[in-house]
Amino acid sequence: MLIGTTPEVADLVGPGGLVQVVDTGLRIIPLWAEELGIIDPEDAAAIDRLLVDAHPTIEWAVTQGYELAAIVAWPLVEVVDGLFGDGTLVRLLDEARQLVQDGAAGTSDPAGRLLELEGMTV
Repeated sequence: MLIGTTPEVADLVGPGGLVQVVDTGLRIIPLWAEELGIIDPEDAAAIDRLLVDAHPTIEWAVTQGYELAAIVAWPLVEVVDGLFGDGTLVRLLDEARQLVQDGAAGTSDPAGRLLELEGMTV
């Protein structure tokens, strides 16, 4: 949890950040499997080599997925902002980011903050 909440959210949601998240996530699985005794060290190393070789393909797939998500998400921005006013979705996303960061840092009570946001007028 600590490692996952260390980077800034903005750094993780861009194409480069998502590539790193996916790449790291895939490469940690064989290490965990090795530590749990599910696979032997040689197999874990072989899987890691395959993932290193597959990095360009992983990068391409994540980048394509990111671009597709951006195309699909844009109408959502227009709908939410159309219903509640310009900038609403951005404000909500900023609040969500801050909530996650404050909760991870232990600087606020996320449940209490959610109750505050529930009464927020947009």
